[in-house]
Amino acid sequence: MDARGRSTCAGPASRRCSPVRVWAAGLLGSLSADRRLDVLLVLDELVTNAHAHTLGPTWVRLTEQPRPCLVVVEADDLSHGWPVVRARGGTAPHGRGMQLVDRLADEWGVHDNLDGKTVWARLGWSGEGVRRR
Repeated sequence: MDARGRSTCAGPASRRCSPVRVWAAGLLGSLSADRRLDVLLVLDELVTNAHAHTLGPTWVRLTEQPRPCLVVVEADDLSHGWPVVRARGGTAPHGRGMQLVDRLADEWGVHDNLDGKTVWARLGWSGEGVRRR
């Protein structure tokens, strides 16, 4: 999805979600509600990170594989700066997004591109809703 100019949520207290989240939720209809929520939380954090630390995401991709159940979330942006998982604790009101990604995803990483980077996260389940991690 071309994500330029789109965010996932209008604000921390908002229940209105943007086209990015609605688009993703529509693609993930075959997942259970719990699995879908995990994927949407990771998507929210990757897109929010791109908005907070770059000019915003340029493209967002979801790849779903039914057997074994696997979803890959990718967000491109125009920055070459890599996200950082901050140490737990602290009192800052922000800075825990990549902790959430690190906790929910089986693995995540960054690919440098000519015009920026792609931050990706892979979430998988081994059956009966059990996380593979």
